[in-house]
Amino acid sequence: YVKPDYLKAKYLIKDILDEVTRNKPVNPKTGKTISLRDNQISWIIQAYYEGKGINAHDVGGGKTFASIVLARLLKKRGIANKPLFTVPAKTIKKWESEIKILFPNAEIINLGNLPKNKRTELLLKTAKTNADYILISHEGFKQIELDSSSELLYFDKVVKIFK
Repeated sequence: YVKPDYLKAKYLIKDILDEVTRNKPVNPKTGKTISLRDNQISWIIQAYYEGKGINAHDVGGGKTFASIVLARLLKKRGIANKPLFTVPAKTIKKWESEIKILFPNAEIINLGNLPKNKRTELLLKTAKTNADYILISHEGFKQIELDSSSELLYFDKVVKIFK
């Protein structure tokens, strides 16, 4: 088995890479322009091409940016309708700001911890929108009540994807 060189398939995601370049993302700490690295591009192409992927680079390897770009790609291709990220509560604002760095005009719904008194209102808002990204904390996601058959169906689909 020879692992494919996904960098040779940049043409598959050229439109998204061009969009990132046009947006001229800037690192707010350094003021330098951000560009995707080869490891990020390769992972995005692999996940898109294979329909699955585990992004397990080291700290600082660009996992967040790569995931944001992949979600944008999947939405533009009609594969994902409303990409949902469940993240630790302490990183949710970081995710929101990094999405805005790469895609300043992106529509983001931040459900946060999904407080009980606003849960129904926020979920209905989410259902009625065509958001580019939906962010929710792990704790907030656990608060969404699903019947056991829906949970099993979801779990079955997710497990099959990653087998």
